[in-house]
Amino acid sequence: QIIFILKSNHTSVGGEQMAEPYASFVELMSVVDLDVPRLLPFNCLTEQGWDHLDSLVSVTMMPLVLFAGGSGLVHKKYEKGTARDREHVRFRYYFAQFMLLAYSAISRTICQSFRCDEYDGGDNAALKLLKADPSIDCSTSSVRYGGMVAYATLSLLIYSIGIPLALFLKLFKWRRELNPPKYEDEERAIKSRLKTMRKNKAMRADP
Repeated sequence: QIIFILKSNHTSVGGEQMAEPYASFVELMSVVDLDVPRLLPFNCLTEQGWDHLDSLVSVTMMPLVLFAGGSGLVHKKYEKGTARDREHVRFRYYFAQFMLLAYSAISRTICQSFRCDEYDGGDNAALKLLKADPSIDCSTSSVRYGGMVAYATLSLLIYSIGIPLALFLKLFKWRRELNPPKYEDEERAIKSRLKTMRKNKAMRADP
């Protein structure tokens, strides 16, 4: 996420170009942008070109496809029982780590769907175009833009708000163990947490 923020915001806020080899390293790490059109030549596969709406749909649908595919693979590979349940838990853990990494890129793509720039339309009224993709007209009469805003709003609730909310609820459940009462010292709190984990593990192992 730090590399993503550095790459996305450094020059946009007036910063100078980074010196080598840092610039090349950040460029090589551009995969964390989840910029699908840049990674794959989708523009060559469509007659109308690949615009921001296509990028929005692909970036927001990709996690759902990965989760469904991974869960299906685990379900098919392991027989019903403890092994399957254990592998499902492991897959969900790694998927959650991936979502935390991709959170910034997904949220950026979603939020770009709402920002438009106004241009001089000459004799006509002012022209408003999407900042991330000037090929999309932001006027209220544009059906494509209206559909994109509706889809982006739904995605905003699911990803940009839903992921932090789910993380908060998950951590809130374990708040007593993560931050025990009367344990202001961080080291003592960690020791208390490890002690609780060992105790719970021993209880589960006890037949």
